[in-house]
Amino acid sequence: MHRFSFNLLPEKPKELIEKEEQRESVSLYFAFLPLIAIVLAIGAMIFNEMIVANRVQVWKNSESERDVQIESYRQVVLDKYEFVEKSNLLLDQVEKDVAPERFFELTDQLLSQYPFDVSIEGYGRNPDGSFDLELAVTDLNNVGSVIKAFEEVPTVVVPNADKIVSSEVENNIVITVNFFLIDEDLVQEEL
Repeated sequence: MHRFSFNLLPEKPKELIEKEEQRESVSLYFAFLPLIAIVLAIGAMIFNEMIVANRVQVWKNSESERDVQIESYRQVVLDKYEFVEKSNLLLDQVEKDVAPERFFELTDQLLSQYPFDVSIEGYGRNPDGSFDLELAVTDLNNVGSVIKAFEEVPTVVVPNADKIVSSEVENNIVITVNFFLIDEDLVQEEL
């Protein structure tokens, strides 16, 4: 069988042929476009898993560590809050306490009014807030005068002789006077 190689249809114009070729190449690009999109999406997922997800996990870990640390401080804050509240309850009592310089002013005042020789051997403050003053006198008869002088001071409360010791070596008598000092404002209120 023999074939003839002639075409009965008229030949297409060149512009139409170029348009068809361009359409074929564009459709080829559109055919590969979903494949390229899938590859890019897989690349984005891998990037997300490797880089972003690790950073997010680090941030979450640091946030949970911070929360644990804050939670550990919460108990400390509650404990200290109770301590501060108890301290604030004592504020009125502490403000009523006597300044230590008043103790020294009182001893200077008392020592200057004695007609006999008196020297300070020691002094201190007891846990109950009372003061101790050790005075050395040369005569046993002067011990009563020392206690009487303390009783005459309005800011001194409950003066008493804690102990009286005679020292033959130093030839004197040491008397320990225990007393409380009160604030001058309280003395004015009582009058």
